[in-house]
Amino acid sequence: MLILDFLHSSLCLRAFQSMFLAAAFTISADTPHKVSDEQSKGLVLHYTLKDLGETDLKPDNLTRQQEGLSQGPAINDYGDVIGNRSSGGFCILQNGCEYAPRLQGARFNFYSINNRKDVLFSISRGASVDWFIWAASKGWQGRRISIDPVELEGNIIFLAKINDLQKVIGAAKPDNRSMPLEWDPQRGLRRVGFEQRENLHGTVNDINSRDTIAGKLHRHQEDFPYAMLDGRQLNLFKLRRQFQAPSDGKIVFEDLVLNDGDHIYGTYWIDRHFDDPKADKVKDFRAFKWVPAEGALTLLDIDGMRISAINNRNILVGSHKGQASFREGSFKPISIISAIDVEETKGWHLLEATDINDEGQIVGYGIKDGAMHLFLAEPRVDKTLTEKLPGEVVDAAIIH
Repeated sequence: MLILDFLHSSLCLRAFQSMFLAAAFTISADTPHKVSDEQSKGLVLHYTLKDLGETDLKPDNLTRQQEGLSQGPAINDYGDVIGNRSSGGFCILQNGCEYAPRLQGARFNFYSINNRKDVLFSISRGASVDWFIWAASKGWQGRRISIDPVELEGNIIFLAKINDLQKVIGAAKPDNRSMPLEWDPQRGLRRVGFEQRENLHGTVNDINSRDTIAGKLHRHQEDFPYAMLDGRQLNLFKLRRQFQAPSDGKIVFEDLVLNDGDHIYGTYWIDRHFDDPKADKVKDFRAFKWVPAEGALTLLDIDGMRISAINNRNILVGSHKGQASFREGSFKPISIISAIDVEETKGWHLLEATDINDEGQIVGYGIKDGAMHLFLAEPRVDKTLTEKLPGEVVDAAIIH
């Protein structure tokens, strides 16, 4: 058994617990951040900002807007948070318990936490990486499940996210093309589409609580989004014409997120000089919403926002013009810092929101007093407003 030295926050101090409790807030006439024409009346208007501590990782490691692994912070619906530093990962549970495991000669990294409080993590020893699931609700001595690569040994394996049914998604790189993977306790690690005898090459970007998977397939010269839904593979390639890409242009799909309603949101840009590697690439980011079960595609105007995550109220979070931002319904993106009291944001520049839960709590990273820090933005909601929140707002299509 590994002998671990972990940090524990003084038997789960109540003071730390209180920072995760949502506070009631009544919106008054002298509220400094009023509702603008670009905001929804049902949108949470105010946040409090919590410092989750300094990290020495760079934005390239923390961002969720690129292929491969992200060490950016994540949060579940109970307000449990995971994050990483170069020394390793840490987990802060809603009850105030904090864990930061250490082992000489090894590094722990945390990648995902579900609503069962299962944490997907890795232990790196030099070039060797082992993957595990840890039941954080039981403390560090809680059950840990090893993810055995079995037939995929020899490949470079990256695992990215765990859902509430304990299914894990990731990818292997046996050659220049990546191979999407899924794992569950019953069937182990295997290729996405194995049961359908699909020989898929591409990525897997997100998974929801229904086990629906969203990713991108390597197809011709373009990597097109796909969904594995109820045992079927549905491909966005059939709707390519609706993107109105010029005949000499290549559609480059970037961000891809999925909610529990099987709605996929993503970003893309048109590469008009894909056959010229030396040409300047102008990335004019646009967005779309795809409902695979209905074959419905809607092009969105989100003003060039990059998407990192989505919750089940269809609130998108990410970055917009260099600032951590959120966007609800058909409204324009709003910087998170503009929805926080100015006294709380002194010295802060919020760069990217990396995750959001169904309670509206947002985590991300930014610069505080010249150093990289992780943050938690918690909503302050008028209780009378929450009872009147509307249902899902239909997204507005771009009119060409």
